[in-house]
Amino acid sequence: YLYLFYHLVERIKTKQLIKILCLIYGCIHLWYIFIYGSIFYLDVYGFIFGMTIVAIIAYLYLLELAEREDGLNPADFSFWFACAALVFNAGSIPVTALVFLDMSISNELASQLWIINDIIYTFWYITLIIGLLWTRKRIQQSSF
Repeated sequence: YLYLFYHLVERIKTKQLIKILCLIYGCIHLWYIFIYGSIFYLDVYGFIFGMTIVAIIAYLYLLELAEREDGLNPADFSFWFACAALVFNAGSIPVTALVFLDMSISNELASQLWIINDIIYTFWYITLIIGLLWTRKRIQQSSF
């Protein structure tokens, strides 16, 4: 995600923010590898931090698109990708945090939270499919 957003974003400050956040994200993962001695340990804090980074960068990219001359252009697939990334990551953060970090929740509640996460994940795919179809339709209309 961040590699793609890095190349889509035009603001220098946002590109620098992406570099800094990627460095911090990498340091968090290395810390977990050294602390727990395995890359197979689920790094929940790093996972949540990564989703937060993607949601913030997607939001900043959408703000940048809104401030451009042509505004938010649904014919541009990057608009749909940023919307899908923002909603999916922002919606999954609370579910992931509750399921993995709150040991007091029941299995039934965890199942229900994962169903909510599956709905959010379905939204991710639906948004990308709509974006691909919309973009393809615009390309076909402009070629005639």
